[in-house]
Amino acid sequence: MTAAASRRAIRAGARRVARTAVVACLAACLDAAVAGAQRPAARARPTKADTAAVLAALQSFLDAIERRDSTLARSVLMPESVIASAAVDGGPPRPPRVRAGLDDARRIAQLEGAMLERIWSPTVLIEGPMAVVWAPYDFHVDGRFTHCGVDTATLFHDGKGWRMLSLAYTMQPSGCPPTPLPPPPGRR
Repeated sequence: MTAAASRRAIRAGARRVARTAVVACLAACLDAAVAGAQRPAARARPTKADTAAVLAALQSFLDAIERRDSTLARSVLMPESVIASAAVDGGPPRPPRVRAGLDDARRIAQLEGAMLERIWSPTVLIEGPMAVVWAPYDFHVDGRFTHCGVDTATLFHDGKGWRMLSLAYTMQPSGCPPTPLPPPPGRR
């Protein structure tokens, strides 16, 4: 074996030893972390009142749209809030339209037509000061169905009440699943 070949073999062996040592060290650290880990303290399950309060905050935002009430909308939104919408129309997926929540709140007063957004069968998950709501919805303007979709809202409790950090929703103009809700007033 030449001197160069010998040096390459020594370096390759040293790299194998170093990799083995790193893997062994990581495994030992993981074992220690798992062995020393304590189970988190049992958390109180959210109550029906907690769930109702979260849904009431989301409903307040939907009511703000219906009433064209920018002040009510702003009261439910956190200053950093974002709103994102994505079309579901059978075409290729497109990036969502994302905007500042407070900008949308300001525009609510300028909307035209009688708007009504209704959610049903919401799934609400709450962990400490954070809540997530997932719910199908339908949307009507002047009593006429325009689209359906799914709303997903993330809310945080700020010590005074639940406020929305984000609202993301899909918009599907046709092929919607049937709603369990009665027809809206003034439906055409």
